[in-house]
Amino acid sequence: MKKLFLFLTIVTACFMIVNAATTFTVDGFKYTIISEDESTVEFGTDAKYGNAKTNVVVPATVEYGGKTYTVIGIGQYAFAPASGTTTKLLTVELPNTIKYIGKFAFRYCSNLQNFQFPQNLESIGSQAFDYALNIFGGTVVLPESVRELSSGALTEGSTVFNNLPIKKLVVGKNVESIGKSAAYADTLIYNATYVSNSPVATSDYNALFTVTKCLVLGDDVCVIPQGFVLLESAYDSDLIIPDNVKCIKEYSFKINSRSVIINNPIFGESLRIIEPKAFCLNSPTVKGTITCKSKYPPVAYEEETAENPSFPKNTVFDNCSLVVPVGTEKSYQLADFWRRFILNMEEDEALGDYSDSQISSESFSFAQNGSVIETQSATILPLSIRNKYPVSAIEFDMEIPTNIVLCSPSLTTTDRTEGASVNTSQGVDGMIHVTIQANGTIAAGKGAILYLNINAGKAGDYEIKLKNVKLTIGQEILLDDSELQFVANHKKGDYNEDGDVDIVDAQNLLDYILGI
Repeated sequence: MKKLFLFLTIVTACFMIVNAATTFTVDGFKYTIISEDESTVEFGTDAKYGNAKTNVVVPATVEYGGKTYTVIGIGQYAFAPASGTTTKLLTVELPNTIKYIGKFAFRYCSNLQNFQFPQNLESIGSQAFDYALNIFGGTVVLPESVRELSSGALTEGSTVFNNLPIKKLVVGKNVESIGKSAAYADTLIYNATYVSNSPVATSDYNALFTVTKCLVLGDDVCVIPQGFVLLESAYDSDLIIPDNVKCIKEYSFKINSRSVIINNPIFGESLRIIEPKAFCLNSPTVKGTITCKSKYPPVAYEEETAENPSFPKNTVFDNCSLVVPVGTEKSYQLADFWRRFILNMEEDEALGDYSDSQISSESFSFAQNGSVIETQSATILPLSIRNKYPVSAIEFDMEIPTNIVLCSPSLTTTDRTEGASVNTSQGVDGMIHVTIQANGTIAAGKGAILYLNINAGKAGDYEIKLKNVKLTIGQEILLDDSELQFVANHKKGDYNEDGDVDIVDAQNLLDYILGI
């Protein structure tokens, strides 16, 4: 029996040796071999360099035993300071060979400067940046390569409710797995195409993300995960469900407080069902216009007919009207939940395509009584915007032809921008820089935002170019030109401004050329 026990002990010891991870040190840094076959290593596992190093450059490859290894990971606690000490770490440069960052890797590294994610990063471990979120300067843009966010990957503190929120978080389209309380943000731009069911409790306040001010879902989002987001008490923004989403699952939107306000919700054209408790826990206030782009009324469970309605009982629908596709009014008027709202307008047929809006340089025509203009005459030119998201500020440069003169006041607000401040200054290359600062937000939609008051010297076609457009969502986000479309509501060639380009306009132009 003793011999057998001794044999088992020797076999067990050999097994442990064979399976033990090999570590080595190069230039004072610890590496752990992950795969001999693939020649890959992990940097700094449990090394806690935070109180020993000031500036660290992690190499892409390292030599050991006559072999070259690729550094593909940052180990757990790699840069965290030792317990009871203060971090000295100021800079860390990571190579693009890094595919994952381990749990607590940068815990308490609050003095880091200019931190950059590796461009091939695929995974962020649990609480990897615990008490170190300030190193991002308030904005976190994840590389498109990221596929996994572990629980608490971008949270700070022991619970989400004690967290310091990220000002703006952008999640890329390739994320497939998200853990509980992955991030806490003022504004979340979420583009993940598909995320499977998440390990989030359905009946409590835990969620994948907590959002305090603004949530933007990208056009390519197909699935809103169960337990997706907790909307905090200060939330007061529009909500747009993308066209590819077919179902809003139960507990997708958790409402932390009755003071949460959802403005102008838009439900995409593929939506078929809003499950019970899709919006759960507390009762939000829904304001403005509810838009349903689906030709078939989505199934929604209402308070009067379901034990667990889609929206919590006592949800306030503050004088909401319902906008639906043309020709579907009767279906919505007969459908549960939707029949409670007043159908006071029809959806414009082009509304379903307005996510494809873009900047365009528009032309317009000007004439007076179909004849030659000898003196300057004024006209009002509406400048319209098609914005997919609610915006709080708009900036652009305006290029005006030399034979166009601006009247005073040159720019005035419309119903869409009522109460907003409009300021002009000298822009680049002689252009006029225009800034619109909303009193609150300009709701998602389309229509004139400014009236341009101009004088033209003579009849003809003119082009006003709008360049360098910036759109601000909430307080932090700047989107590019592709989010806006400005339209000058004058048809090119319409010299008598009757709304049509026809033979009369041709005659007017000919008369002008001949000097008649």
